[in-house]
Amino acid sequence: IDIGNMSLTTSEIDVSSGNFLLDVNGDIKLDADGDTIYLYGSGVTKGNFQLDSHCKLSTPTSTNIELFASSASIILDSQDGQTYIKKNGTQFVTFDTDTSSTFKIIPTVNYDVEFDIIGGSEVRVDSNPTNTADATPTAFHIDYDHTGIVADGETVTGIGLDLDMNCETVTHVGTVNQIGIDLDMLVGTDATQTNLGMDIKCTGGNDNNYGINITIPDVAGDYHIKLMAADDVTDYA
Repeated sequence: IDIGNMSLTTSEIDVSSGNFLLDVNGDIKLDADGDTIYLYGSGVTKGNFQLDSHCKLSTPTSTNIELFASSASIILDSQDGQTYIKKNGTQFVTFDTDTSSTFKIIPTVNYDVEFDIIGGSEVRVDSNPTNTADATPTAFHIDYDHTGIVADGETVTGIGLDLDMNCETVTHVGTVNQIGIDLDMLVGTDATQTNLGMDIKCTGGNDNNYGINITIPDVAGDYHIKLMAADDVTDYA
């Protein structure tokens, strides 16, 4: 059947020029008994929806999938609280929002979670609690629990927070100052407000507990601990 520049057969609709608009008053349903719906561009396969066990969008090799929202948002809404990311069919991370108050990033065993920061960017935790009753709000919490049984003759050294800084990979001309931890705390004068810079508790076990272990090179001008007066940084012990 030929209608203008459109040709209709029992299995194909061809439009020789211009656009094609499918406009219906109700819904549009695509039902493929072969469980695959293909997407073409200029006669070349660009992707397909596989519908065998679930709806999966696949693309050929070297073809990217891009979601673009101009002046809008892209929303992933999983009703069961689980969003998975796979590589070559292997799941390597899960975004878990199953609880109402916690968002979890759960990597598969032997996969690390890494944030690569380029240039002057930073990873920031911005917490602004609004508690008005008894509470202990925490901005950043690390819960490290070693649950494996260490074998006889083996040693496992658990590190809760490992900070490595390096500025010697290039030749500098100016001055480089490295600060491992910069802790700034401020309280007001109203009510009762207290600052505690660091609270260290080491308990349990039948061997040694150390609150702080500091190793400094035996070089003139190096200090294990340097305590400076707030009004005169040259006044220190």
